[in-house]
Amino acid sequence: VDNCGNWFAGNTNSGPYRIDPAAPQGPFQLDSSTHNAGVLSCNTSLTLTWNAATDALSGLAGYVVLLDTHASTDPTGPLTAGPNATSTTQALGSSTTARYAHVRARDNAGNWGQTRHFGPILANTNTISTYCTGKTNSLGCVPSIGTNGAQPTKSGGNFTVNCSNVLNQEFGLLFFGTAQLATPFQGGTLCVASPTQRTPSTNSGGNASGNSCTGNYSFTFTTAQMNAFGMDPGETFFAQWWMRDPQSASTTGLSNAVRFTVCQ
Repeated sequence: VDNCGNWFAGNTNSGPYRIDPAAPQGPFQLDSSTHNAGVLSCNTSLTLTWNAATDALSGLAGYVVLLDTHASTDPTGPLTAGPNATSTTQALGSSTTARYAHVRARDNAGNWGQTRHFGPILANTNTISTYCTGKTNSLGCVPSIGTNGAQPTKSGGNFTVNCSNVLNQEFGLLFFGTAQLATPFQGGTLCVASPTQRTPSTNSGGNASGNSCTGNYSFTFTTAQMNAFGMDPGETFFAQWWMRDPQSASTTGLSNAVRFTVCQ
């Protein structure tokens, strides 16, 4: 309109402008199908699941999923999961440090919802190590403890502790406890502190006749065995083989020892 009251015949406009001041609702019930919070696992692949978030106005844009060492992080930044996602799988890597997962929704207007947290997540595949010194036997051999390379998972139940370089056709057993030791014992070194538990005795096998170091021992910690011994995820045990050696001064032999932590 001009100063004389004349109006332009046409018009111009812009819009519509859509205003969304409301944050998304959710996600809800963040959980994991692979890990229990606070329980040591040997699995370094984490799967998270959640119930979807909703947004009534601009619509859901997606989620950001973050793993770190803090319990209450509110993540921002680029979205890592789409608007229809209700799960994700993340590589954790092996660590002695607890990790936490955080999932947060964002709508198309840029509003961030409330963060959901899961943890602590304990995932470590480096839970086995040998220590201490085996006792040289009457043939000059040193019994050597080892494992089958499996992780000591209670659910898997296939962790084996073995011993090689031992006298043939002699009985032995594995004893274990929850504390380490290094003290002289019967001409060797006792590597496990009391109180201890022990497995049934077993024959070393090897050559059927003569004296040699062709024998070996083996014991598998199955799920049933771990239950019977009261072994739970997160607990660390120290184990050593004891065996007969009739020609030695003490008539007994000892291996070195292994330390292992039970996983979920």
